[in-house]
Amino acid sequence: MELKELKGMLETTREALESSLDRIHWRAGELVVDYQDFHFKENKERKNWEDKSQISLKTKRRGTSIGIWWVKLKWSGVSGKRQCYTREFKKPRGKFEYDLENVLTEAQNWEKEKIRSVEAEAAQLRLMAAIVSEQLLKIVKNLKKIEKYHGQD
Repeated sequence: MELKELKGMLETTREALESSLDRIHWRAGELVVDYQDFHFKENKERKNWEDKSQISLKTKRRGTSIGIWWVKLKWSGVSGKRQCYTREFKKPRGKFEYDLENVLTEAQNWEKEKIRSVEAEAAQLRLMAAIVSEQLLKIVKNLKKIEKYHGQD
């Protein structure tokens, strides 16, 4: 095997890993939309402000990193001019899933089961994203080594 052949294999692998990250982020976005649809539908059915959910899910991709996190919505201001602020729930460092007790203490009873099921999938997506991202960064580093040693053929 020559460096040129190895470089081609690494580039093919890099493309596959980037495609995997795209699919993981796409699924995370679907998960957020699914939870938001549930959240808005259920909140619409409740008349009292204190019976409505204030829990939300967000996702963002930055480079090879994909974040999926829970937030609590906070409202400020008088009726008609309210502004929404968010407070992130803390996820234990180095873990892929939330300690749901923190989230569930702020949640309404009617949404707790949905939060549990969404978090189970979100944790899997976080783990997959971390693994794919780690491998992608290694591939990119090795491609740079080849280019430095052998040029850009």
